[in-house]
Amino acid sequence: MPTVITASDVVADFGAYYINEGQGEGNIHSFLREGFGTRNAFTVVDTEDTVLRAANTNFSEVLQSFQKTFTPKGGVEFLPKDIQLFNVKVDELFYPDELKNSWLQFLTSNNLDRTTWPFVRWFIEEYVMGQIMADLENTAIYKGVYAAPTVGVAGASINAMNGIKKIINDAIAASNITVLTTGAPSATNTTWCTQVEQFAAQIPELYWNTNMELNMSRGLALRYKQGRRDKYNANYEQVNAMYAVQDFENITATGRASMTGENKIWTSPKMNSILALKGGSNMDIVQVEKVDRQVKVYTDFWIGVGFIDDRLVWTNDQNLV
Repeated sequence: MPTVITASDVVADFGAYYINEGQGEGNIHSFLREGFGTRNAFTVVDTEDTVLRAANTNFSEVLQSFQKTFTPKGGVEFLPKDIQLFNVKVDELFYPDELKNSWLQFLTSNNLDRTTWPFVRWFIEEYVMGQIMADLENTAIYKGVYAAPTVGVAGASINAMNGIKKIINDAIAASNITVLTTGAPSATNTTWCTQVEQFAAQIPELYWNTNMELNMSRGLALRYKQGRRDKYNANYEQVNAMYAVQDFENITATGRASMTGENKIWTSPKMNSILALKGGSNMDIVQVEKVDRQVKVYTDFWIGVGFIDDRLVWTNDQNLV
């Protein structure tokens, strides 16, 4: 089904004709869209593979008291781990002629090659490029659950890949991630602040001084900041420090647009958190073709998220399905 270009409201208000009144692209305004902010929680890895494979280790102790008899002990166990990438795409097909005989006709041209029309550049730069990032953030990167496409039917962005929530919850079901208890987030700011502090305290001591972000919704991050300020009368502190967890200065609460409406917290060292891309440059490049008087715009790339070692992922007891 072709991309819908709707100019009927403009025609209804401004007339089914074009008068050059000096209008231009600066007169077209758009709502703010989400950027791909959750990408910052990960180490980005460019690859030519569609599955990243690694091995983790378990080490047994080696130290023992001295005796003259040789008494070997110890062992190394290798554990396989893979991160799946998913092939995603953007397909657009439209008639730029829909803008003729309207106030928007300045985006058209007399050139028979529709790909040269100003609307095509505007469509790519203002719509497609920004919407890829918004779709990744709003639906795919955290809430995504992969579903195989139905032949000939455009799929939903939430079904393009497995997102963080599914990956974490699958690892919990496989007993690879141990859940830390927080309970449901309290509506009382200071109580929620204490819950976040208790979450941080349950992370193994070895990682208390590791720089880590407690990823949560922006609403919960703000509630934590307000609760920390109220709990410790911390109005005098620097704004950036307000998101640090009390007594764990290297651990900070970080709001993610991708987690809007969620009660989950998750964290892991950034070096353990992987966002893998194959053909990642195609996120910023599209192919443009003409088909009679229609214009095709398309791109595709591979993307996947995951963790090298699930044992270094900590999450709370919320949104487990």
